[in-house]
Amino acid sequence: MKQQIKKTESAYGDTIRIESNAAVFYQADSLRMEVIKRDFAKNAIESMNHECLYQTSNAKEVIRKYGHGIKVISAPGARYLEFVKRNGNISVIDLETRRELCGVLLFNRINDPSPADMMNIETEVGFYFTQ
Repeated sequence: MKQQIKKTESAYGDTIRIESNAAVFYQADSLRMEVIKRDFAKNAIESMNHECLYQTSNAKEVIRKYGHGIKVISAPGARYLEFVKRNGNISVIDLETRRELCGVLLFNRINDPSPADMMNIETEVGFYFTQ
């Protein structure tokens, strides 16, 4: 899952740097949405958007309630997520490579960031942050 990407300094305006235990929520940008719109019927997209809003809202609420010390980060407009591990190693994820309409990545500063199932977020958080 780890993707190392070389980029110029000018590209850092679209990057979010994560240096703490975190759950990072992202959604498809406008370019990705255009691809999705070509692949799905309008009512399917509306349903998927509704599902994303519900899952994201619910997952954030669960993490805020039970995820002690886990920072909830929203990444609207970001292309890159730069995760800084305790040992100083950096893992960069290009959100344009993600295929989902929305999602969440968990990060504990030890392991690489990991995608999580928002419908099962309490279990996912418990498992990932005890590794």
